[in-house]
Amino acid sequence: MGAAGVFGITFTLPPLLRPILSVILGIILGLRFNLKNKGILKEILLVSLWLSGLTVLAALALSALKVDPVTALFAATPGGLTEMTLVSMSFKTDPFAVALLQMSRMMLTVILIPFLSRMVKGKLPRPGIGDTANTEKHRSRPLIKIDWVVLAILSVLSAWLLGMIHVPASNMIGPMLTVGAYTYIRRLKARINGIFQNIVQVGVGGMVGLTVTRESILSLPSYILPIVCLNIIIVGGCFILAYILCKISRWDMTTCLIATAPGGLSPMILLAIEMGADADRVVVFQVLRMVLVLLLTPMIGRLII
Repeated sequence: MGAAGVFGITFTLPPLLRPILSVILGIILGLRFNLKNKGILKEILLVSLWLSGLTVLAALALSALKVDPVTALFAATPGGLTEMTLVSMSFKTDPFAVALLQMSRMMLTVILIPFLSRMVKGKLPRPGIGDTANTEKHRSRPLIKIDWVVLAILSVLSAWLLGMIHVPASNMIGPMLTVGAYTYIRRLKARINGIFQNIVQVGVGGMVGLTVTRESILSLPSYILPIVCLNIIIVGGCFILAYILCKISRWDMTTCLIATAPGGLSPMILLAIEMGADADRVVVFQVLRMVLVLLLTPMIGRLII
């Protein structure tokens, strides 16, 4: 889509495509909620405050490098590439710049984390750490067709209600919170279809491509310094956070490193399993990061505009 735009071929975005993709993405994120880990409030507060501080620092640094303040906020927020780019489209941002800066952070994280995990790999989690997952598995039941119908109706209603009271990114946040609460209360468990997720990402990628112009391609060299600055602050800051988390929690360093890594949700979970880390805790903190930024960033963005 970006290449087509550069060569002067234009397409019209279907009006319902963005809200539909937002609702579907919210449902996917809601199904990833994992609330069975308890007794980690101190660690959650640390990670939340640290990530908030890193985001503010990185956004200020990007603004100082002549990046538009709202674009800088969405680009600096350590959320998912797909999620942050989609949410940023509801504001006066440069989605191409947001996607470019987000992609650089995620690529660097995915490249570095496996090497760092092997370098600092400590002892494996103590026996019994994953027992809660097995217990939860027996107590949970898979979603059936009626559950999917209920979730679809609730998701659309919650998105509409939050939109009526002007909650930022309501099409994504409403379904995410509704689905997370519904599956937790009903003790439901669903496997998310990877092909379906890829289709959603392709849709978002196409929408980002529609924003690409010949001028934006020519401006790529001007983003080299912001990319370097962003990754030093966010990626470097998360590595420091992993060290602090390891000291106060006494978890193994591999778990702390992957749990705080600002990479993609699925890659980090898969890496945790491969490296022998505590995948349950990694899921909790990776989802926490995603939920935190999706709730706070649109609100801050509205204040900036």
